[in-house]
Amino acid sequence: AYGKAKTNGTLETGFTIECQHGEQECIGNVVQACAMEYEPNMWTQAYLINCMCAAEEPEAVGAACFAELGLDYDPVQACAESQEGQDLHFFNGEITNSLSPGLHAVPWPTCDGVGGDDVSQDMFSIGLVGYLCK
Repeated sequence: AYGKAKTNGTLETGFTIECQHGEQECIGNVVQACAMEYEPNMWTQAYLINCMCAAEEPEAVGAACFAELGLDYDPVQACAESQEGQDLHFFNGEITNSLSPGLHAVPWPTCDGVGGDDVSQDMFSIGLVGYLCK
């Protein structure tokens, strides 16, 4: 997760990330990045992201979403509260900023390196599962 954030600096010299919707969005992005890092199953990842994004305060419900599936949130929380989480957010920015075509809306779904309006329209019209199964 990165969205329309802006990164200033580098990993080597230090960096800051300014999220479009403020610090709470950045916290949520980091939690989601850590969740993706520590949960290898794609379907579980999709459930967790959906669970977090559906909440009124997505940055605060990671533990509850993991608990719904009986998963251990401790490694994700440790990641989110450490430099590891910040670095994952940075790397997500690198990936987002290298997309071609570049994102102009959020969410901006990509699949196997393919993104853009065609993927977005398909995903919005037939849904994530429909898109992945087509």
